[in-house]
Amino acid sequence: MRILDLAGTAEGPSARRGGDEAGDWRRRFARPADTWAGIVWRLLALALSYLATGWLGLQLAQPPGYATAIWPPSGISLALLLLWGRGLWPGVWLGSLLLNCVVGYQVAGSLTLQGVLIAASIASGSSLQAVCGATLIRRHVGWPTMLDSGRDVLAFMLLGGMLACVIAPSVGTATLYFSGRVVPGDLLFTGFTWWVGDAMGVFLIAPLLVVWALERRRSWQRRLPTVVGSVAVSVLLGALVVQQTNLVENSRIRSAFGEQAQTVERGLAERLMGAERAVRTLGDFYQASSEVTSEDFIAFAGGQLLGTPGIRSLGWAPRLSGERYPVTYIMPRDGNMALLGHDLAADVGQQALLGELTASRAMAVSRALPAAVASGGGGVLAATPLGRLQRDGSWRIDGLVFALLQFDTLIEQVLGGSLPPGVEVALVDRGAAAERALLYGSAGRLPSRDANSLVHEGELAFGPARWSLQVVAGNAYLQAHRSLQAWVTQAGVFLFSGLLGGFLLVLTGRAARIEQLVGERTDELEQKNRALSGEVEQRQRSEAALRESEERFRGIFESASTGIAFANARGRILQSNAAFQAQLGYSAEALRSMDFPSLTHPEDAPREMELFREVESGRRDSYRIEKRFRAAGGRHAWADSTVSAIRSGDSRPQHYVVVCTDIEARKQAEARIRYLAQSDALTGLPNRSMLASRLGDVLAEARANRQPFAVMFIDIDRFKNINDSLGHGTGDTLLQEMSRRLGVCVRAGDTLARHGGDEFVVVLPQVHDAAQVSQVATKMLATVERPLTIDQHLLSVTCSIGIAMYPGDGEDAESLLKNADAAMYVAKSSGRNSFQFFTADMNARVREFLRVENDLRSALKNGEFRLHYQPQFDAASGEILAMEALIRWQHPQRGLLLAGQFIRVAEESGLIEEIGDWVLNEACRQAREWQRRGLKALPVSVNLSGFQLYRRDIVAKVGRALQSSGLEPRWLELEVTESVLMQDVARVAGILQEIRGMGVKLALDDFGTGYSSLAYLQRFPLSRLKVDQTFVRDISVDDNDAAICKAIIALARTLGLQVVAEGVETPQQLAFLREHRCDLVQGNLLGAAMAPQQLELLLGAQGPEESRGVSRGFRGVP
Repeated sequence: MRILDLAGTAEGPSARRGGDEAGDWRRRFARPADTWAGIVWRLLALALSYLATGWLGLQLAQPPGYATAIWPPSGISLALLLLWGRGLWPGVWLGSLLLNCVVGYQVAGSLTLQGVLIAASIASGSSLQAVCGATLIRRHVGWPTMLDSGRDVLAFMLLGGMLACVIAPSVGTATLYFSGRVVPGDLLFTGFTWWVGDAMGVFLIAPLLVVWALERRRSWQRRLPTVVGSVAVSVLLGALVVQQTNLVENSRIRSAFGEQAQTVERGLAERLMGAERAVRTLGDFYQASSEVTSEDFIAFAGGQLLGTPGIRSLGWAPRLSGERYPVTYIMPRDGNMALLGHDLAADVGQQALLGELTASRAMAVSRALPAAVASGGGGVLAATPLGRLQRDGSWRIDGLVFALLQFDTLIEQVLGGSLPPGVEVALVDRGAAAERALLYGSAGRLPSRDANSLVHEGELAFGPARWSLQVVAGNAYLQAHRSLQAWVTQAGVFLFSGLLGGFLLVLTGRAARIEQLVGERTDELEQKNRALSGEVEQRQRSEAALRESEERFRGIFESASTGIAFANARGRILQSNAAFQAQLGYSAEALRSMDFPSLTHPEDAPREMELFREVESGRRDSYRIEKRFRAAGGRHAWADSTVSAIRSGDSRPQHYVVVCTDIEARKQAEARIRYLAQSDALTGLPNRSMLASRLGDVLAEARANRQPFAVMFIDIDRFKNINDSLGHGTGDTLLQEMSRRLGVCVRAGDTLARHGGDEFVVVLPQVHDAAQVSQVATKMLATVERPLTIDQHLLSVTCSIGIAMYPGDGEDAESLLKNADAAMYVAKSSGRNSFQFFTADMNARVREFLRVENDLRSALKNGEFRLHYQPQFDAASGEILAMEALIRWQHPQRGLLLAGQFIRVAEESGLIEEIGDWVLNEACRQAREWQRRGLKALPVSVNLSGFQLYRRDIVAKVGRALQSSGLEPRWLELEVTESVLMQDVARVAGILQEIRGMGVKLALDDFGTGYSSLAYLQRFPLSRLKVDQTFVRDISVDDNDAAICKAIIALARTLGLQVVAEGVETPQQLAFLREHRCDLVQGNLLGAAMAPQQLELLLGAQGPEESRGVSRGFRGVP
């Protein structure tokens, strides 16, 4: 069997576009799901299609509706499981379950658990049938298939229709049988019709749906209108035939049932009328006779019974004393002897009858037989009273005549036998309550009904009673009276439609296959023709390409950006292109008179000659070398040269091809890279790597010649302060300027290198002695300290220099650098802006410096710092008006250390900023804590270092300290030294204005030791001046110091500032300051710096007096 190429096309671009546009949604429909969403919607689509087509199929079913000649869901479920995969069988099961639940509800009027279980069982059979059919077709027919051959169509219908469709009928009929819905006699016919309907559904629908979904090629798609149109017309006509056949069959059955029911009604009415007439005639007989003997009764009643079939018996019951009505005569006696002597008045079932007879004096009907004969079946007693009028006008009953009627006997007489199968009859008293209305039921109850039941109701009169006759025919009756010929007609119509569809599939498939084969052959011929034409064109193009090849090669050779030259076996140049000529600067004529050995740089010639001999000997075919050519004008041109040999038949080189790439720019870049690798990117000076190389060269030369040389280690003082405060851009510019200044101080043979950060190293070879080195160091200090302006900032920078001499201070590079570095640290610790030669004890001093630095870091981490507070007193009254916070270090081993013992190390190591921040925060916290405790509120002064002041975030830090502690700004004073203010006046003035704007006061510390310029002082928002203790110490004995103090006090008053004198140690000093109206004094005479607990005692002794202290101590302060 041949499986067709379902994705192929044969009608060109337009056909492909049409097919894509028309069939895109069909392709999506036919494709199995690859996502959960696709699986869900396909399951729902399968269930809904089964439900909808199943409902349509039931419209064609014959009564009572268990089977139909065509069942469309069987074909649809089989086709969709083939297309979408057998794993979607739950959709078949769900659709069948819903359909059978709906049908069960319509038939029974309700849905019970048993009905749901029956529906589930039938659904299981339907889904199993679809899965097995799809499996058989996939295995024995193949998938996918176009059903274009008789074999495929026949196999599809036999396997998917006739064979697989046995499953659902078998499961379904067995379920209906065990549930009592189908009687054994109808089991075989029900299963057969079920199988035919499922097979017809597969024959008609499954092949068409498969072909419609799978066909892609336009030629194959033309099958669909022919097949689907013909089959649709046939199915439509068949449906009309089925519908008409069902209508005729239903009409026939209903007509036959109606005639039988009316016959029963007429027969019952006639017998009831005869019974009523017999009772009345018997009563008239008694009224006319003076005495009725037993023989008279037998003769007369026997005649009545013969003329009135349906009466069980006639009888007479006279009225005796005690209101007794014993039955005296009965006819016939056979089967009724139990009634003789039976007192009707004592019969509970007849007491109501006697009361009614007495009241109405007319015929009455009892709804029950006497107890003596009640076991004979359901029936009634009809009686007529006999009596006379009394003298008093009352009416007296003398007795009653009666007739007994038994309904089983009446029905049998009317039908001439028993009830037909599936028919139930009931008599209902219309005047009685619902629970007592049933007089007779053939099934012992009211007849059961469903949607398919045939019902006849009639009205019967018997004396004063009005009864309703109900005749109901159920499914068994319908099954027994249906016509097999009608069903065979319907099945034949759909069988013809299925065979027509199969025949058309085979016929159109064969035509489509032939058309496809013709198209394929045509395409093959066209492809061969195109291939032949292509070969001819290719040969023509090859010839043209061969002609163009030389021209192209010549063009490439001449226009190539890479230099190319041809040489003979001896290396003489035969031909060269423009790029090669431009590289060497020679013309083509000049080059033809040269050979490559003569053009090679002498230093590169030996290496290239060795490679050339290897090519010449055949050990290699080519070589590549970077070399220098002797170019025109005496220059040397770098080139990446590749030389390849063109050999003759005996493998000896005949010619050489030389390809040269200009690498002059690359060589320059490599030189630049080497320079950058050995130079500092910022200053252009040699970096550490180059320094190590040069120092090694100098050291080797010094060892060889036994000559001394010097290594100088230079560090820019306070560079970190400048870099952090003014920015890295300013710092970089400063380093560049320092490298230039240092460069003018050294000789051409000396080495100046940047060691890192703000450190420089100078190597001075061939020096005679230390004096010569001192001259260079002095020149460097003077050159560096000249003021300079960077970005409008006037800077005054100094440096510290350490010097180590070879061989006395070290005999290797590492020792010399280390000892020069140690000497530089000593220079810094000695006040900066100086140089120091290395001595043996400097290592100990450096180690001490490093130890203190490490201890400071530990102190910050472990909280070893303390603040002591020195009070400031009113010079006139002695009252404490302020205090200054002074840092102390509680060292674990060395005890309590003063600031002078570690502040310089903190500044040099950069830890001063972190320490200063701690002091600021702690002083604010302590001051606010004392205020909360009710102690006297005093302003606290905190020293601000240059490192802190020049930080960009100093204003924010002050604000955070105040906010976190809760201290008001007016209780904080910051002290700044003159030297810090004068480093960058404009910048510092702006920062101080921001701080003063917050409400924080500012004091100038150590006034008189620096510039002491009135012009500068006016630019800063100061509150107080502090006279340095160096002037206060000798004011009582030194006229100059006394004059300076008086001038400072006068200057402060002129500027509106307060004056604080530091270092007051003697009464004479205090008297002098009081005499010249100094505002505040501070010193050990009145109060040394003390721990917070001691100051608390002092403040407690003076009392709060906050307002008085402020008004007296800070009068006139803005």
